[in-house]
This record gives sequence, C-alpha cells and structure tokens, in this order.
Amino acid sequence: MVFLYASRILQYKIISLRYRYRTYGCGEYYYSVIWAPDSLKFSCDAMILISLNLRLGGGIRTQSILDYIINHSPDLLVLGEFKDNENGQKIKETLHSKGYFFESSDDDLLGVLVASTHPFSIIRKQRRLVEIELSDYDLNVVGVYVPTGSKDKRFKDAVWQKIIKYAEESRSIASVITGDFNSCTIDDSMNHTEFNGKDLKELLSFGWVDSWAHYKNGESERYTWYSNHGNGFRFDYAFISPELKRRVTLLNVYHDTKARKNGLSDHSPLLMEINFSA
Repeated sequence: MVFLYASRILQYKIISLRYRYRTYGCGEYYYSVIWAPDSLKFSCDAMILISLNLRLGGGIRTQSILDYIINHSPDLLVLGEFKDNENGQKIKETLHSKGYFFESSDDDLLGVLVASTHPFSIIRKQRRLVEIELSDYDLNVVGVYVPTGSKDKRFKDAVWQKIIKYAEESRSIASVITGDFNSCTIDDSMNHTEFNGKDLKELLSFGWVDSWAHYKNGESERYTWYSNHGNGFRFDYAFISPELKRRVTLLNVYHDTKARKNGLSDHSPLLMEINFSA
C-alpha cells in the first residue's frame, strides 16, 4: 500500500472503478488523504460517469441509491425516471451537500436529472432531455430519458428526433449522449424484439460510438433491463461523439448487474470511465 496526500498542488485522482474512495479530480475540492495499491494509476484528466434509471423516482430505495452514488463519487451523473417530489428533493439536497451542481428536465412526472462535480452551463432543458456544457473539460453532456412509447409512441418518436438532430449537428463537438433510451436493436434483445432500432442505427451512422459495445469490460452483462417474462434488453447507453472519441485515451464501460440484482433499480447502472488526452 502507498500513502498519498491529495491537495490543490498534488491534484491526483484514482481512475479505477474498483476503488471507492478517490479525489474529486481537477476541481476545487480534494480529500486530505487516500490509500491505494502501489499498482494504481493516477490522472488529473480522468472522469467517471454513472447513468442510472431510478425506477419511478427511487421510492423506498432512494437512500440506497444515494449511498451507491456517494460510494462511487462520479464526476457526472445522469438519473432517469427522476421525479421532483419528496424523494427528488432528498436526492437534490444530498447531491448539493456533496458539492454537485445539477439540473432536471421540464417534466411534470418522470424526467431526467444531470449532475456534475464541476460547474456547468445549461444549454437546454426540455421534456426528457437536459444538455449541459462543462467548460473544464470542453465537453457537452446530454442526459435523456426516452419514454417507453407503450402509451404514446408519437412522444417517444419526437424525443428520438431531438436526439437524432443533435447527433447529426454535434459530430464535431466533444459530447456524450447517455441515459435510458427504452430502445434496442435485435442484437440487444433476448427475444429479438426491436424497439426504435432504426433510430439507434441512424445515430450511429453519424459516427457516434456505442461506448459499451466498443469499450466494455469483459465481465459486463449485455442486458440492462429484464421484463416480467425474463427477457433481457439493453436499454441504457452512453454514446460518444467522433470528436470525443478522438480525445479519449482510456475508456472502460460496464453494466453493474449486481446492483440491479440487489434491488437498487430494475435497470443496471451504466458506469463509464474516461481519460482525456492532454
């Protein structure tokens, strides 16, 4: 083991998802001390993102969800099925106490919340979508919660068209689009049912990269949500733009199946670890 002192001068950050305690990175606040194995690598350019569907706002699982978030201390956080109710306020208050900045979409019921340990500018907030700009990293993040479409397919298609338009127009911007898309191709459906597969393929046709498919941890399960009939689907994604792909030097993505099986949510959290080029 090695003892490390983290200060505003030594701005180290643990970039391995295997270790729970690390500094917040190249921002304002740093833990006084951390312990880590000798083999662990450090970088001031590392970033960890968690995308998680809360399942109806979190309900009685809200505290467990907050414990999960705090233990992983992500730099970026995207929470789908966010509800601005009592549990939603608890989530906001806890994130604020931990130094996060956040913004939620313009939804009366289920929406999306985006949070960051770094200050950001709000580009737009609409129904089921929030776009922010992180000047510290020259990075844009679009958090989405695409509706299921079971009751209003036109609304789902309308949200998808906003995503497609952004993907087409933002290829030259370092950007991430992430969240619960409630969509999959046949390849990501256990029973070979496709949901808005054409939209997913169109997004990729603009050069965006399906991060899990390209950088996945070898032990990461494919499916992130299961129906009551036991059919698995990959509904949760993090797409990175061609420009961001050019800047990424290390990226690891996995689905935390264990968290889903332990009842954190009905979706597996998606965790993405990025290291930017100098």
